[in-house]
Amino acid sequence: MSKQKKTENNKQKLTQSKSTKKKLSKIEELELKGQEYLQGWKRAQADYQNLKKESLAEKASLSHYIKAEVLRDLFPVLNNYKLATEHIPEEMRKEAWVQGFIHLQAQFDKFFTDLGVEKISVEGKEFDVATMEAVEQRESDEHGSNIVIQELRPGYKLGDEVIYPAQVVVAK
Repeated sequence: MSKQKKTENNKQKLTQSKSTKKKLSKIEELELKGQEYLQGWKRAQADYQNLKKESLAEKASLSHYIKAEVLRDLFPVLNNYKLATEHIPEEMRKEAWVQGFIHLQAQFDKFFTDLGVEKISVEGKEFDVATMEAVEQRESDEHGSNIVIQELRPGYKLGDEVIYPAQVVVAK
């Protein structure tokens, strides 16, 4: 091969390697950009999933709060209803309309149970400030000090939250 042809071949190879390097660096640059976009998309996806979780938690919390507030307003009505049915004379308890009222009480109880409301058990237990309100203290030979003698008004919990404390009489 002549010297001139060798020089031309070398120039061609050099030109080809420069364009190949440009192509490689362009490909690498595009790959880097693609990786950057992929990472951004993954972060956005994770942010979206976190937002969904937070939104669901907020909805559940708001739902619980609203339910508790409605129940707090409803319990005094329910307690008065129970007191009224307890004072129906015995001779009238067999009448159909009285049986209807008593049946309504059972429906109320089922409704509250379905909502997750639990009655707080208090009689014979030690007084607990978190679940009870002491309305009165009495001397008692049968009970020790600070033991609930009588429940005047039932208390209720929704899950772990006391939404309506029991009113009680406590032994001195």
